[in-house]
Amino acid sequence: MAKGRSTLETGRMRQSKGMIMVAIALSALTLVACSSSNFAGNSGKTPAREKPSPSPAQDAKKSGPKSSPTPPDASQGSTPELPVECRQEYQIPASANLWLAGVAAGTRIIYRIPTGNFQTYTTVDQAPEQNPVLVASATKGCLIPGQALAFTVSGQISHGSDAPTDADGTKGEVVAHLNAGAYGKSDVRAPINSLLGVFLGADDPSPLPAPAGLDFTGEDARNLSLLKPAIGQVFFIGTGKIASGEMRKVVVPTGTERLYFGIMDAFEWHNNTGSLSGAIQSSAIVNSP
Repeated sequence: MAKGRSTLETGRMRQSKGMIMVAIALSALTLVACSSSNFAGNSGKTPAREKPSPSPAQDAKKSGPKSSPTPPDASQGSTPELPVECRQEYQIPASANLWLAGVAAGTRIIYRIPTGNFQTYTTVDQAPEQNPVLVASATKGCLIPGQALAFTVSGQISHGSDAPTDADGTKGEVVAHLNAGAYGKSDVRAPINSLLGVFLGADDPSPLPAPAGLDFTGEDARNLSLLKPAIGQVFFIGTGKIASGEMRKVVVPTGTERLYFGIMDAFEWHNNTGSLSGAIQSSAIVNSP
């Protein structure tokens, strides 16, 4: 909630949101499902208890996306030299909205959630208040194209009044960004509260079309040991490890100048609580799967 509000005001706001949820549950309004055209599959959200419950439109988004991250193909070209050491520590607040990565101060994302009876709940996240965290840049030597990065992650995140989770998120509550792709970043489908990342070039990505989204709904997708996302393609990091305990590796795409981390939610990051911390480190140069 907005800073400066008293505990009483916060309680009243949460009670108000609770009333909105009841209104949604009683509503029989049928809404048009969001388009899935920008996804390698699109998805929807089951919002937190402290946030408005999804209308049929948001529920309909759960049918997509249909495709999981593509298995890595062979990298082309010469092998770049691996830095002697590449390690950078980071800390990510729960309020980090990844779809604000790389945008100008004052940029806003407006979320409108139909609550039934022709009512709409509107909330706004904006830069820099809900900015994600720039965890690496090309000038610091950790973003060599073709190089694989690994991540250590610790901490807990909570949305609304739900119990906090680690960076793998709530596996039974897989959501998508309510506004789908935005400001040059793709949509994604991943457990709420999970840690996400996105590679960007040097310029403001806002004018660029959003890439196809990735689907991390299933355990198989979240247990891929190697990911090769494109520039602007949001990807799942979680705790940085797959089920076997092996560190997940993510390959830096050509053209990368920046790497941002944020937290998975569908809307309204500003009232999330908790934080994650850890380090990124170079793993190896990836030339083949």
